[in-house]
Amino acid sequence: MTWPKKDKPEDITKLADNTIRIANEAKMMTVPVGLAFMEAIKAKPDLEMYMPDKSHPSAAGSYLYGAVLYSTLFHRTPADINYLGECEKPLSPETAKFLREVAWNTVTEFFGWEK
Repeated sequence: MTWPKKDKPEDITKLADNTIRIANEAKMMTVPVGLAFMEAIKAKPDLEMYMPDKSHPSAAGSYLYGAVLYSTLFHRTPADINYLGECEKPLSPETAKFLREVAWNTVTEFFGWEK
């Protein structure tokens, strides 16, 4: 599941609903990256999740994407992953920890998994 463009956050409902519907019809798993994006933005609005084009993910957005994918595929928390990314620059340890927490919280809530 993708995220909305930076200037259209209200599109997350449409994106999420359509992605879930199509995935269910195809009997495929949805990876809730877009929902995690919106949770990260809500919790830390000053953390830049987008590149200047307002569409592609920044280093933080890419890191979150990876953490959500890891959590979904392996059904494990990414909490102990000791990696800060390499895109524009490595993330701070605090930012990386925050994004791993958002990823795990979003995935466990989305799938109804125990933490």
